[in-house]
Amino acid sequence: MNYLIRRKEKEDCASVANVVTVTWNETYKGIVNDDFLNSLYENEEQRANNSYNNFSEKDDHQLVLEVDNEVVGFVNVGATDDTDYDYCGEIYVIYIIGDCKSKGFGKKLFEAGITELKKMGFNKMIVGGLLTIQVMNFINIWVVDW
Repeated sequence: MNYLIRRKEKEDCASVANVVTVTWNETYKGIVNDDFLNSLYENEEQRANNSYNNFSEKDDHQLVLEVDNEVVGFVNVGATDDTDYDYCGEIYVIYIIGDCKSKGFGKKLFEAGITELKKMGFNKMIVGGLLTIQVMNFINIWVVDW
């Protein structure tokens, strides 16, 4: 299994939109409303086109994971907009399609995200996660200094 983590390119927008659709449906089936999950399939092309039309290589801090020349995951990082944290970077998301989970790629994307945040000048970051307790969803935030 050959893999590569690289900066997202404009041509990756459709693949990234598909990764979002597939991972949400794999991960949140039975947790998130089925209508919402189904809508991800219905609006995938629109999301891909919006991403393509608004793509800015200079402002994009998304890294894709290719396995055997196919985009199967990504990490997206940048400055947090959470006003409770001063000048913090944030790992917004890490998505990996099912067959590539539990193979160490999440850790590799996490480390690549940290490297990208450091290149952007951040010396600390927050990581948010969607936690589910029965029917209640909320975001839990961790702050990491390096």
